[in-house]
Amino acid sequence: MGKYTDDEIRAMPKITAKIAADYLGISPMMVTPGMRNDLLPIGFAVKKEDRYSTSWSYNIVAERLIAYNHGRINEVQMPDRFGLYRSGG
Repeated sequence: MGKYTDDEIRAMPKITAKIAADYLGISPMMVTPGMRNDLLPIGFAVKKEDRYSTSWSYNIVAERLIAYNHGRINEVQMPDRFGLYRSGG
């Protein structure tokens, strides 16, 4: 069992990869690559590139995180920026 309850997760204004990892009982080093590669369907990973650098930002959705933790999400299905759906995993 993680450090947080479902209600605590729902009440958080922002869920970081560290919080998500603690809640799921996994390493924070598994959360970000999992989201980047569409293997962890708890939110969105957005790649930002400019001429000199690349960075990532993560938007973890409380209800998706809770559903995943309780085994109610087993397939990635999230809208892309064009409003279409993709399925992966």
